[in-house]
Amino acid sequence: ACSAMSHLGSRLSALADGQLPPAAAEKALEHVAACPECAAELRAARAARQALWAADDVPPAPDLTARLLALGQV
Repeated sequence: ACSAMSHLGSRLSALADGQLPPAAAEKALEHVAACPECAAELRAARAARQALWAADDVPPAPDLTARLLALGQV
């Protein structure tokens, strides 16, 4: 088992998005290969992104922009 400090943390999201530099991505993938916990998190992150990409053709709620702007004014 991995110690908590050695888990990928926020790098997991960057890895799923393909935003890590090649050397860092390779190191992260080596960790994922040896760590079932991070492997499961990476699968979940990739599945979530695929679901978002699949939902691209769903129109946003008509008042979405107004609601987001209101959140910024709190």
